[in-house]
Amino acid sequence: MNRYFDTIIISEEVGFSKPDKRIFELALNKLNVQSEDVLFVGDDLEKDIAGCQNANIKGIWFNPNMIKNNTDTKPYAELTSFDNLLSYCGEMNFRK
Repeated sequence: MNRYFDTIIISEEVGFSKPDKRIFELALNKLNVQSEDVLFVGDDLEKDIAGCQNANIKGIWFNPNMIKNNTDTKPYAELTSFDNLLSYCGEMNFRK
């Protein structure tokens, strides 16, 4: 997997896991990026979206089953397919 990703963080190795904001901050530090320059995509509102928001990262909720959000967590965006995700990233003009 290393050839596909700039960095891989394994929660058991670093001692904390989502939704702890420290795992997101560790990723920011390892990638040498600022939170305002990052979008995080996750399918779990509590662990992924609330967690990244605690680290001031915009969270996109990947929700292919169109589950109703009955939580206080408000994602930056909600997408229901990978095609939507790729289109969204294209619109945002992201590049590696």
